[in-house]
Amino acid sequence: MNPLRQWYRRTEKQISMATFGDIFQKIASLEEVVRVHEAQFEINPTVQNRERLQKVQAELVKNLALEEKFWKQKAGMQWFNDGDRNTKLFHAHVNGRRKRLQLKRIQNTTGVWIEDKEEMANEAVQNFQKQFHEEVVPTTFDIIEHVPHMVDMEHNQELLRQPTTEEDIVEEDVVEMVKAFFNGQDLPRFITHTNLVLLPKKKEGRSIIENVLLTQEIITDIRLRTKAGPNVVIKLDMMKAYDKLSWLFLTKILRKMGFSERFIGWVYGLVSNNWYSVLINGQPHGFFKSTRGVKQRDPLSPTLFILTAEALSRGLNVLHNNLYFCGFGLPKWSPKINHLAYADDTVIFSSSDETSLQLITQVLSAYEAASGLLINKAKSAVYMHHLTNETLFSKVERVSGIRRQEFPFTYLGCPIFYSMRKMEYYNGLINKVVLISHVIQSIAIHLLSAVNAPAFVINKLHKLMARFFWSSSIEGGSRTKPSLWSSFMSQKYCKKLNAIVVPWRRNGSHIWRKMLECRDSIEHQILWQPKMGSALFWFENWTGLGDLYFITPPDFFCDESVQNVNEVLNGRNWNEQKLRELLPEDLANHILQNIKPPGENMVLDKPFWMLETRGEFTMRKVWIYFLSAVGINIDVLTFHQPVLKCWTTQVIPRIQPVLQALPSIIVWKLWKRRNSYKYGDAISGNRVIYQVSTTLQYLVKFRKPSLKNVPHKWPDLMQLLEQYTPKLKYTKVLWELPEQGWIKVNTDGASRGNLGKSSIGYVLRNEEGNVVYTCGKEIEDGTNTEAEVKAILEALRYCVEHDYILINLHTDSMLVKNVLTGEWNVPWSVVVYVEEIRELMERCNLRISHTVREGNQLANHIANYVLDIGPIECTGFGDLDVKGRKIVNNDKLQCPYIRLKVART
Repeated sequence: MNPLRQWYRRTEKQISMATFGDIFQKIASLEEVVRVHEAQFEINPTVQNRERLQKVQAELVKNLALEEKFWKQKAGMQWFNDGDRNTKLFHAHVNGRRKRLQLKRIQNTTGVWIEDKEEMANEAVQNFQKQFHEEVVPTTFDIIEHVPHMVDMEHNQELLRQPTTEEDIVEEDVVEMVKAFFNGQDLPRFITHTNLVLLPKKKEGRSIIENVLLTQEIITDIRLRTKAGPNVVIKLDMMKAYDKLSWLFLTKILRKMGFSERFIGWVYGLVSNNWYSVLINGQPHGFFKSTRGVKQRDPLSPTLFILTAEALSRGLNVLHNNLYFCGFGLPKWSPKINHLAYADDTVIFSSSDETSLQLITQVLSAYEAASGLLINKAKSAVYMHHLTNETLFSKVERVSGIRRQEFPFTYLGCPIFYSMRKMEYYNGLINKVVLISHVIQSIAIHLLSAVNAPAFVINKLHKLMARFFWSSSIEGGSRTKPSLWSSFMSQKYCKKLNAIVVPWRRNGSHIWRKMLECRDSIEHQILWQPKMGSALFWFENWTGLGDLYFITPPDFFCDESVQNVNEVLNGRNWNEQKLRELLPEDLANHILQNIKPPGENMVLDKPFWMLETRGEFTMRKVWIYFLSAVGINIDVLTFHQPVLKCWTTQVIPRIQPVLQALPSIIVWKLWKRRNSYKYGDAISGNRVIYQVSTTLQYLVKFRKPSLKNVPHKWPDLMQLLEQYTPKLKYTKVLWELPEQGWIKVNTDGASRGNLGKSSIGYVLRNEEGNVVYTCGKEIEDGTNTEAEVKAILEALRYCVEHDYILINLHTDSMLVKNVLTGEWNVPWSVVVYVEEIRELMERCNLRISHTVREGNQLANHIANYVLDIGPIECTGFGDLDVKGRKIVNNDKLQCPYIRLKVART
């Protein structure tokens, strides 16, 4: 080591020791001192002893903070040397990156290598000046004749609307600059200037899942022959697409689409005011203005490029109207598709017919001539089935001018192929999976969401990731606008059948097979809440029992001419006669008795994911569902098993906080011990146990200050807590009379087992406390929350039907109260009932309040009476049982109920 560095470290250590001392020794000593003072204070709890104890405790806390700061600094110094998440391999990679990014030489257009720095800079500037300079201005724009007028007056007005202020700090400067641009001024050059950096080229993965799925599905049918011959796939590569786009072509496209001249002027002002410098080894060179192209990474550039690509897309689509064009062989009735594109990634589908290929070539040439873009034919490729005749291959290459390649090819980051899945197709995926210490990351999720990798690939990934592989809008139906992919899949596989009942066929793609497997496992976990009745009558679970098609008897005839739920309505009510004609008696009765008819509002039926309380789809619940389905106990897979044991073990309440804190305390002490080992200070296992026990002792004393002589050992501490009798705190609870003219309604729901036999009870009483009406009845099995909500619903129905308008409603469920007042989200299982309650609330003056169980005695008694004896209905005091009458008398006399709670002092 350098002598100067040795001296510096030695001096630094001496200064630290003189300033702070040995903090580890101090902490060990202070812990003993604190223990002694605690014992003295417990024996003789005087003011002086309390002050001494607090003083040494404060000193201990101060030194513990210094210790924590020490470890933070120590970790920071050692991180880049031997941090456990930064191995030497990865540090070598990072350190070597800077060297690789330094340019030592470049090759000019003639193939000569240049090493002089000044010559390198001049060559780079000249190259980019040429790249961004438009030498030939386009003169023919026939390609845009098929682009429709799509922007109306309303859209233009919205685009031209003046910006408003949103940000407090920089709003004035930024808004004034933007307004100046809106009024015709150019943006300052310090905003429009860009540094071009010379870096080794690197391919970046992108994923548009729908395009990948649709491309794979089309390629699966490449073997289908057309009248004109075998199928052909052309994958285009645009040469410097963003850099060569003609500004004139861009303005003509915008004008053809209907954008206003003012907006077109803004766009032109943005794209034409671009200035560039070239960064070589960190130094800028040159300062020049472009005459074509849009900026890479500019948030507006992808949109502008897609708008110009609309001309190519429309030109290719129009070929379907040409009688001489023969397209790719697709299944009957499927949408006509001859290309798929995302920005500059384009795949064209055609037959090998020479005339058809010439028509495609003409469209591409017209697009090149108008847009200034060029197709890189050296990097583009044509693909055909491997059994295709060599003569046909040669003809396709001659007509298109593009060379032939073999499957698979990569489109938007995913391999596309038609044959059986092979290991080498996924080598790129396997090579991208990296394990860094504890952190397991997979960058393959985008690919696996679009392609179904074979089992041996998944197994390979499992090995690389140490057996840890953790890898919506609804398509189709009457709910959303179908996408191109969903329409294609529907026509290819479903035809006139619903997707729920389509069986597997051997000629289907591997993607379709995986979809069917997931369908059979997941479909019944989606519940549709009827709104306007758009759910599918037979094939979606809108009854809560499952899809009607599958729960009806096997020999029962399903009239599939009835498609949607709203077809079995008669106005705002169920069409009882039609339901009984369509369904078995038990199912018809269930719908008539338990399901509210859809309303006349124009709101689509809403799906709920039943595995999640809130009804929202989460991958966590999917994993738990599938793991449990195959008999895997997720608790034994990870470290969280003992943590969950501590957090969820059923123990007496006084022990629970200590158990819940135990994992955090142990992990923290182990972490400190690990740091001690790592940086030279050894701590024994017994010492760690001692520290954990000490922390738990502090915790118990903090939560239970009244406890005396809290033991230090864990078994003794548990025994003390088990035998501890807490002090009780009592509160007087009164059932308060309602205001004059108001009706007070108490409701309660009961569920034995919280998913079992359930009942409801509600009581109406006037301002004198007299019983107006009481009802208790059994409901279908459910949770406590469902029972509480149904009790409120039944009570409000009765009140509204009997013209009770001024209602003071009390429930002992805080959850239900917060849901009804809009403070909390509505659980999916009660959303139908909550909506009806809110409708009834609009028809009366309702106050909703929460009361404790002791203030809700009569409703609670009625709900439990139903479960123990049977239903009850009372219209007066005399109809109640003995206990009910006693509760009413106590409430009228304002006799208090006693609510007991454990005191926190």
